[in-house]
Amino acid sequence: MDILNGDRTSSDYRNTVCYYIRAGKVSLCDLMEVLSDSIGELQKVFVCACSKDEKFSFLADKMSVVQSIVVRKDGIVIYSIGGILAQDHSVLDFLYDTLFSCITATCNKDLSEFTSPLLFHDSIRVQMLEACALLVNIISIYHCFVQTYAPRHTIVPRDNDDETVLHVQLALSAYLNALHAAKSYYYLMSGVPKGEKMALSRFILHNAELALKVSELVDVDVPFFYRPRIGHLLYTMMDTIENSYSISRPDALTDEEKVLHVSLATEARIVFNFYMNRYVTDSEAACSIQSKTSPVVKALIGAMGCMFLLCRECLLQAKLDNSLTRDIKSCITILRDEVYPIVFSYENELVSTSALACVVPIHLSHATKKLKAISLDLLLNSAESVALYNIASLYLEKASSAWNIEAIKYRAMLPLYLFPNKKKQTTNTTTFTGAPLGTPQITSSQQVFYATDLDLTRKI
Repeated sequence: MDILNGDRTSSDYRNTVCYYIRAGKVSLCDLMEVLSDSIGELQKVFVCACSKDEKFSFLADKMSVVQSIVVRKDGIVIYSIGGILAQDHSVLDFLYDTLFSCITATCNKDLSEFTSPLLFHDSIRVQMLEACALLVNIISIYHCFVQTYAPRHTIVPRDNDDETVLHVQLALSAYLNALHAAKSYYYLMSGVPKGEKMALSRFILHNAELALKVSELVDVDVPFFYRPRIGHLLYTMMDTIENSYSISRPDALTDEEKVLHVSLATEARIVFNFYMNRYVTDSEAACSIQSKTSPVVKALIGAMGCMFLLCRECLLQAKLDNSLTRDIKSCITILRDEVYPIVFSYENELVSTSALACVVPIHLSHATKKLKAISLDLLLNSAESVALYNIASLYLEKASSAWNIEAIKYRAMLPLYLFPNKKKQTTNTTTFTGAPLGTPQITSSQQVFYATDLDLTRKI
């Protein structure tokens, strides 16, 4: 079958296999061959890693636990559906433990390994990226297989589950983007040598890519029993990036600058925490709690997350020129470096003038025009790209509407032309508040994440 061919580390391959499983279009023998081949590739990766670091030998040895369930003999896959399903919990636990070992490996934190681009591309971290991609796909396929043939954990659909998954992914994307920008600014202002600064940037991007790959496990079809495992993996990666390699000169930035440059990442993480808690909690009561993040900031985080993912989707299409990616990055920069600092200042009562508040609609309009200038014809090859484009546009509209409402609190400071007449203002307010700050759903069951080297040095 076609599913036996393809890149076993890609999300497209995983989604195709899962589609065939749910549709009943794949035989058990073919499915076992898919799993067997993927596990075989994973073993080869671990063997290659062992040649560079003996500490990984235990992972190669332990993979025999899974391989013993799906055995190849004379080119034939020997399988027993009863035997496989009887051990599904043990197998999945082992796979999650193996994935945790990969993302927390010392090689992912050793800064000396990130000093040279050549060393980085020919190092054990490349094997770790490949191993994580294979493990994510194997876990997802195995979850799908078990839930289709013999579900042990019943999944009761909840309202807005798809939206919760999307919010988790967008908040994580925005968090990684904002944190990389903040760290880059720290290194710039603290006088870190160029070579070390590049190594630190590679370190952040590498671990961000691991986090983005792991986040592909977040899906509505994962039983609640396993969702805390996924949350633990993501929190571990986020802590690794956030807590490692702080600036060596704490006095290089003022207190205000420190707060400003980490505040967006902090807000994005708060949004991530809120929706991840919804995702892992099998309780309607917990899901009824409302987020305390302001509508403006929430919309900015959603827009940034969409654009960050859209940028990666575009980079997958080799025929696209760099101008498209640059335009998307420019939109991100406007939201992150121009709009958010002003919103932050007003929400925290750090300013007492109307001048800056008047600039927010101008910046949002500029970002919206830049996004709308992107030709949809360039995105038609990817349904997910078009979906992300539309959601980003919606979030920009919501950010603008939310700011118009929030600006009412600053009426005494703002010029009258922001409020043309009371009737129109009331109409706009009613229209916006009548609809919750929700988002349309991406039709794909999984969201693809890709991390690439971006120039995200943050400005004051």
